[in-house]
Amino acid sequence: MMHKIIVWQCKYCKDIIMSDSREHHQMDQCKCGKCAVDLESYGCRTAFPETESKGIKFLYDKSFKW
Repeated sequence: MMHKIIVWQCKYCKDIIMSDSREHHQMDQCKCGKCAVDLESYGCRTAFPETESKGIKFLYDKSFKW
């Protein structure tokens, strides 16, 4: 089974968030609420697709096998 960690930053409020795939059904949202990431074991989706390229900056992306 894969475990994934992503650290991302909202380009609007500059909030830095760590999303962990072990925390299922959790939507990690920035302070301003314009960007959010739902990270599961096999993928990542943003809550607001129109802001994916503009609003979210991915700082760290690592997958682990456990």
